[in-house]
Amino acid sequence: MLVVSAACALQRQGHDVCVYTTHHDPRHCFAATRDDGELAKRVNVYGDFLPRQIFGRFTALCASVRMLYVALMRLWLALLWQLGIRG
Repeated sequence: MLVVSAACALQRQGHDVCVYTTHHDPRHCFAATRDDGELAKRVNVYGDFLPRQIFGRFTALCASVRMLYVALMRLWLALLWQLGIRG
């Protein structure tokens, strides 16, 4: 909740806020990120296809890989934006 509250506060102050995550379920999330919430259009999901566990184990490893994937995707998108390629 702390990250969502901070993002909402920054957005209210006029900042351009985007939230990057590996999973977002509109049925099980904070109200600000739902369909009609303040951050509804600003939540970007990358890596939801990656497993959360492997055979009920390696949860921390899978979480690290998923977060690494989000970070790499963000870097890739920044590079494309710098090159003038917008999708």
